[in-house]
Amino acid sequence: MEKNRVKSILFMAVVIMLIRYAIPVTAATWYVDADAPSNGDGKSWATAFRNIVTAINHAEPAWIQCFSPSDSIWIKSGTHNIRSEIVIDRSVSIYGGFPNSMANPGLLDRDWKKHPTIVNANGYSRCFRIYYYCRIDGLTMTNGSSSYGGAIYNDATPVDCTGTSLGYFSPIIRNCTFASNQASGRGGAIYMVGSDTLIENCTFSNNSAPKGGAIFHLSSSPQIQQCVFTGNAMTGPGESVLGGGAIAGYGRNETTGNWTSIINCLFVNNTSNSYGGAICYESVRSNIIFCTFTGNIAAVSAGAYKGLDDYPIITSNIFWGDSPNELEIQVTPSIPWDGIFLNDVQGGWTYGFYENLDVDPCFVGPADFHITADSACIDTGSNYWAPDRDLGNVLRPIDGDNDGDATADIGCYEYNPPTTGFNLYVTFQGALRPEVGWNIPINVKFFVPGSDVVADPTPLAEYDLMTSKSGNTAVAQISDLPVGTYDVTVYSDHTLMNIKRNMTVSETTNEVNMGTLLEGDANNDLSITLVDFASLATSWKTGRRNDNYNSMADFDRNDYINMLDFQLLADNWLKSSPVEIH
Repeated sequence: MEKNRVKSILFMAVVIMLIRYAIPVTAATWYVDADAPSNGDGKSWATAFRNIVTAINHAEPAWIQCFSPSDSIWIKSGTHNIRSEIVIDRSVSIYGGFPNSMANPGLLDRDWKKHPTIVNANGYSRCFRIYYYCRIDGLTMTNGSSSYGGAIYNDATPVDCTGTSLGYFSPIIRNCTFASNQASGRGGAIYMVGSDTLIENCTFSNNSAPKGGAIFHLSSSPQIQQCVFTGNAMTGPGESVLGGGAIAGYGRNETTGNWTSIINCLFVNNTSNSYGGAICYESVRSNIIFCTFTGNIAAVSAGAYKGLDDYPIITSNIFWGDSPNELEIQVTPSIPWDGIFLNDVQGGWTYGFYENLDVDPCFVGPADFHITADSACIDTGSNYWAPDRDLGNVLRPIDGDNDGDATADIGCYEYNPPTTGFNLYVTFQGALRPEVGWNIPINVKFFVPGSDVVADPTPLAEYDLMTSKSGNTAVAQISDLPVGTYDVTVYSDHTLMNIKRNMTVSETTNEVNMGTLLEGDANNDLSITLVDFASLATSWKTGRRNDNYNSMADFDRNDYINMLDFQLLADNWLKSSPVEIH
């Protein structure tokens, strides 16, 4: 009761504030097109603003914290050349990727990869300065230059919405590309302080800084997900500095108490003149989960990750081909840190809750870091820590080794077995079946080889299909079946079950013949006995229009129960499922 009363008071307070200050509760959309005529009011594509700054300045500055929606800014594809940073000092959502070839593109037309919206600072300044909770989505930021944060400087304090059960609101940077930005101090692409920014589905390439080639975060706990870091460089000198060719960080956000999370990310060919070719952290408290590190180089040590008093959780990652070594972790007091488990670490890692692998992950190729069917990383990660999807947006977990147990794979990519389709043929008993009788339902199941398909009927894949005529046999189409080796079963109404064991299905499989289905199992108990004979006898010489007609005893499916059906039952008397097909 008291909880409801508090909610009511809070709601009334919001309503009074809305009325008193006339703050809008609906958000406006502002339009930007670099090729638009001048003097537009920004309220439509036809009257779009020509630059992003004007749109931000027209956005509603008053935001009811945690409640009201933010104004949006839609930007057509094209290049926006700037000479000074764009300031975001209010809650606003900025979206790029709208095609400039369309007069009035909508959200369904938006594609930031096909229609890039580019903010090019041309070396004059950084691209954005973020002071407040906002969203930047679908922009390319390039050639930014500053002392801290070549593309973005972000010190937006998380907005405390914990009283509304919404947690903290921090800036969101999503679907963006950061290329060739540089900082003379920290954070070649992004510098953040005191902010728990979500960075998702972004690419960082060829950014550089003396600390944190792509990202540097101070007293922050960012969430970095589904991002790719390639060719970024920490350019600072010596062994005494915090390195991080891609990411460096010091401390965490003690206000929110969050941990930094790096999930489903790929780190390739990043370099550090000091420690941590890819990542270097001190006292950050990080979770590094389902990432792949390869080809990263540190001048001193730890090609992939260097941790100083970080106490990280590192699980389900691939660390392979980094130099001079993969990992180096120092904690106080000096003890072996055991928060590293279920990874594939070149050279091995002897401490952890569970064993870490030390085997070639079997990448598809030198520039393709998916894993092949031979990889030991398949189905060996942690389902507990696994995100719902991988870097390529493939669902996790997938049963990649076809053992009936779906376990997430180690690394940023889930192995997704190729699928195939083929024609499955069966023959039905009964020579006088009319044409319409070929439309017969069948059930097809694919099991782990060696399964007891009767006692434990849990298949890897199952299809309920209708057959069609093909000569004197029936055919049905199997589609989207992962390639592999299976025990395959098939049955229909009042037939026994056929099984073909250890059948290999490949991408070149065109057809599979499952033999002849034996008729006579009127009660579907997987055997032909007196019970089935009784069903036949009580329906003897009846047709579909008779009350006593039982379709389950019409073994030849011709809508009449007679001697032909009796003969089929007699021919298969006392036989039982499964019937082996070779």
